[in-house]
Amino acid sequence: HIEVDSMADLKEVARSEKLDLDIVPSQSADGETTLQVLWNGDPVPDRKLTVRGPTHLDLKTDKEGKVTFRTTKAGLHSFLTSVEDETPGTDPVDEKDYVKIRHQSTLVMELPVK
Repeated sequence: HIEVDSMADLKEVARSEKLDLDIVPSQSADGETTLQVLWNGDPVPDRKLTVRGPTHLDLKTDKEGKVTFRTTKAGLHSFLTSVEDETPGTDPVDEKDYVKIRHQSTLVMELPVK
């Protein structure tokens, strides 16, 4: 959850270096929102990103891992995406084999940022 009072504050807290899968928000002066999906710091292209709240959208990231949209109504929005790690293994608890791991990330914030 990101709670900020200004676009300057958003720039300060938007990126988390500690998250493997991160959704990094930014907003232009005219209110257009851009989200960038990063996996271990690298952009994730062609990834589904779901927007829910007053604005409902199903988007797909471009080659830079970005989507850009304009909110239709102000309010609390949530953004959800995932990536798959194609590394097979065995679960240490139930000892079942798996072929990949799905990592999910959700960001919640008020839009537009003032």
